[in-house]
Amino acid sequence: MATDAPGRVRASQGLPAGTRVVVTVDNPPPPSELVPTDLPVLTEEKDYLVIDKPAGIPVHPAGRYLYDTVVGSLHRRYGTEGDRAPRLCHRLDRETSGCLLVSLSPRGRSKLAVQFERRAVDKTYLAVVDGVPREPSGVIDAPLGLARDSAVRLKMKVRADGDPSVTGWRVVEVSGARALVECTPRTGRQHQIRVHLASIGHPVLGDKLYGPDEGIFLRSIEDGPSVSDLEALGGMARQALHASSLAFDHPRTGARVTVDAPLPADMAAALAAG
Repeated sequence: MATDAPGRVRASQGLPAGTRVVVTVDNPPPPSELVPTDLPVLTEEKDYLVIDKPAGIPVHPAGRYLYDTVVGSLHRRYGTEGDRAPRLCHRLDRETSGCLLVSLSPRGRSKLAVQFERRAVDKTYLAVVDGVPREPSGVIDAPLGLARDSAVRLKMKVRADGDPSVTGWRVVEVSGARALVECTPRTGRQHQIRVHLASIGHPVLGDKLYGPDEGIFLRSIEDGPSVSDLEALGGMARQALHASSLAFDHPRTGARVTVDAPLPADMAAALAAG
């Protein structure tokens, strides 16, 4: 028997058999209204560019984020066809800011792809964490796998039967009860830095999924965190994680290239408020 009880549902929400679902598809805005997202360019050459991705902008269209994306902005700037068509070399979470490498030529795509496959691209992140680690530096060697006991389908956790995962870290600065921590992931697991830091008792400030309560993540999906949830997150509306540096071999010369992205103002303010 079909039911007619109204209400919005999430994509991950289970529904009983016989539920009638109405799907509303929004019409895309006209091309004149598709204003390119302001993506600060850190460096650009014939074969690649590195942008400083702002927090809050997803790299790919998904869910309710369909138009204001990194990919959409790049396509509007460079087009979608031909040798100059941009291709992302990796990705960052929507709330994570910082260095994002994009290929702009067939040579760039092939040469950079090989480096990522061989783990020859060095990535460095900065995180503002809750609390101050007792040691100045360390290595977290803890396998990661899906958190099957979580209500969030893609949540990860430290598991003995998980995939090998290693993150190096060091304290860069301490401010009150918060610290700025530099992280160098040696593997590339989903949410690796966030899970590893939370596992040693120092979650990334503002992390709705791995912070004080994963319920904040579920409650924030539609409208963002409430006032009380924002207080629980330390006043940080997004996870305080920033891809601060990328190092890779130039696709033509082979010389090592290092690109840095400055610490965002919101993270600097969150650290100072510690």
